Amino acid sequence: MAAGFGAVSTNRFYFTPELARSRTFEFGWISQIYQRNLGLMVIVAAGLHLYFYTFSKQGEQRKYDARELIKNNRLFSFNSQLLDNVFWTLASGVTVWTAYEVLMMWAFANGYLSHLNWANNPFPFGNPAIIDERTTSGDGGG
Repeated sequence: MAAGFGAVSTNRFYFTPELARSRTFEFGWISQIYQRNLGLMVIVAAGLHLYFYTFSKQGEQRKYDARELIKNNRLFSFNSQLLDNVFWTLASGVTVWTAYEVLMMWAFANGYLSHLNWANNPFPFGNPAIIDERTTSGDGGG
């Protein structure tokens, strides 16, 4: 859990552009988000692929489809299930993910959305269960 928190914090503080830069749509900060998302996707997807397929650490026991990845099949854009998955994840998935994030950051920067921050709300950030407890109390209130 600590490693995950460290990775999220590192990502947020070093690889996410300042909110002030997001007031207008500019190539620089949008490109920075796209490159960060592309890098994260490559790291996570490559790690999962290596773990589950290359090294078969989980074996066949819990595999949804016991067949190996398909190669030399015209059904796929690049005649390979792996290359097809890589292309569509990076070209389409990361692009849509980045578009949503860019719109969200632009809305935050221009005051269309409000957000919590560490300085004003340290207690809920320190214990997410507090937020859940307050919103799911039995009194019907929110």
